[in-house]
Amino acid sequence: MKIVIKATRLDLTPSIKIYIETKIGALGRFLKALEERGSVGVWIEIGRTTVHHHKGNVFRAEADVRVPGKILRRA
Repeated sequence: MKIVIKATRLDLTPSIKIYIETKIGALGRFLKALEERGSVGVWIEIGRTTVHHHKGNVFRAEADVRVPGKILRRA
C-alpha cells in the first residue's frame, strides 16, 4: 500500500508523518485482499485552513483511498 502525504500551509514534521503512517497503515490489513487485484494507494492532505486565526476549525485533513476500480474519499 502506497501512502502519499501532502501538507498545505503546515510544516510536515517527522513526528506528524510517522503518526499519519501509523494510523493509515492500520488500514493495510483490511486492504490486503484488494492489493492482490491491483495497486492500492492512500493520498492524505493535511493543512491549516487559515494562517492568521488561532481558534475554531484551524486544521483540516482529507484522505483518498484508491483501490482497483474505486476511489473512497473522506474529508
